Amino acid sequence: MTDAIANVETQKLVVVETQNLASLPAQDFLKEYAPLAVPSKTTTIRSPVQAADSGLPSLGQIKKQYGEKLTILYLTTWLDNLTAYLGKKYELSEVQTVETASLIFQRYATLNVADLKLVFESIKTGDCGVTLYGEINGLTILKIFDKYFADRSQQCADRNIQRDEVIKKHGYEKNTILSENDVYVGYEQLRQRQEREKQKEIDAKNAYCTWLKNRVKAYCEKLRQKE
Repeated sequence: MTDAIANVETQKLVVVETQNLASLPAQDFLKEYAPLAVPSKTTTIRSPVQAADSGLPSLGQIKKQYGEKLTILYLTTWLDNLTAYLGKKYELSEVQTVETASLIFQRYATLNVADLKLVFESIKTGDCGVTLYGEINGLTILKIFDKYFADRSQQCADRNIQRDEVIKKHGYEKNTILSENDVYVGYEQLRQRQEREKQKEIDAKNAYCTWLKNRVKAYCEKLRQKE
C-alpha cells in the first residue's frame, strides 16, 4: 500500500511505502511488532499526530489480515508487558487481561501500533494523566485510552486545519495527502499558542484566587482588631 505525499519544500510528490501485512505470517507479525520490538520502529514518534501519520498497522488492519482473536491476543501481550513492568501488585487476572484487550479493540480499532506504544509508555512513565493509586485495572486502562483518543482526535483536527492552510498557500489540490512533517512546524506553532493561551487563563485564575484570599485575610484581620 502506498500514499502519495506532497512535500511542501520541494513541491514534489514522494511515494511512501506502508507495511504490507499480507506478506507477513501471523507468528512473524507477533514477533516483529511485539511490545519490546515496536520502540525501535518508532524512535521519532513522540506525539499522537506523528503516530496517526506513521503508516504502521492499525488494530482494524490487523484484524482484517489475521482475525479478531489474534488481534486481541496481540493486545494482551501489551497488557502483560505493562503489568510486568509495573510490578506484581499491578497484575491483571487472565480474565481481566482478555476482556480489557477485547474492549480496547472494540472501541479503538483505528489506533495503530505506534499509538499503543505511546499509550503504554505514558502509563509506565506516569504521564498518562490518570493516577493509578497503587493498582491498575481494566477500567483505569480504558480511561487512559479514552483520554489519549480524545487528545489524538483534537490534535489531528488541529493538524488538518493547518494542513488545509498549507495546501491553500502552495496551490495543491484539496485532496492532496500531506505528510506530518510538511505541517509539523505550523502545527507545533498552533499547539504552543493554544498552550500559552491556556496558561494565561490558569495564571489569571490563580491571580484572582490570590487577590481574593488576601482580601478575605485583610477583612478578617480588621474584624479581629475591632474585637
